[in-house]
Amino acid sequence: MKPDGPTGYASRLSATSRAREQQELRARRVKTKSNPLKKDITLSQALQLYPLAFSPTKISAAERSICEIDTLPERYRNVEALYLSGNNIRDMAGIVLFQRVTQLGLAHNLMEDMDQIDYLSTLRRLTNLSLIGNPLA
Repeated sequence: MKPDGPTGYASRLSATSRAREQQELRARRVKTKSNPLKKDITLSQALQLYPLAFSPTKISAAERSICEIDTLPERYRNVEALYLSGNNIRDMAGIVLFQRVTQLGLAHNLMEDMDQIDYLSTLRRLTNLSLIGNPLA
């Protein structure tokens, strides 16, 4: 039996079939990175689904399909670090509830309206802000 040489299996694959295999592989990778079956949830629903993402001074709920910053229980009003990057947030109105926030991560959301920036003016302690990747940025 001859070893695979120039006429082996790999060389017999047409360029089209190799390209198709690579495309299918990329599609599988994309599906595992972003789950299209995940439905949008509010921040309070994320608290129920991912309780370990919340502490009295820090909320780290990046990439959780959050679409709205709604009212949370009183014990979370002292949050100093709020990380909500990679979600589906369009409106920052709920951000005014977090008056002690010094660090705010809202990168890669869906905020388009420049008027949303006005809500940040109420956050007197804010020192770090990320809005990169939003349509308004």
